[in-house]
Amino acid sequence: MTGPDSRSAALRVSDAERDEAVQHLNRHHARGRLEVAEWNERVERALRAKTRGELDALFTDLPHPTPPAAGDPRRQRDGRNPRDGREPGSTRGGVDPYPYPAPALVPF
Repeated sequence: MTGPDSRSAALRVSDAERDEAVQHLNRHHARGRLEVAEWNERVERALRAKTRGELDALFTDLPHPTPPAAGDPRRQRDGRNPRDGREPGSTRGGVDPYPYPAPALVPF
């Protein structure tokens, strides 16, 4: 098959894409979808992956989202939505509007 899917599966991946795949595997492991041995094996395969197809194969039995391609404008590197800073699936905003400590009140 020489359609668009087969061409994208053959594209070589970058270090950033491998790292992002490992982050997604970590999340699946933390949520109990992967046992330790399977998680270790998939992380090793992700770090050795040369093509997009090899990375995609790590997520075929896991719920979406699969890792977006590097440089995907819809997601920042840490998986947060750049418009509102929320974690995927969260209901509250993840950005503190005033990230500095409150000034101390000093009586005069």
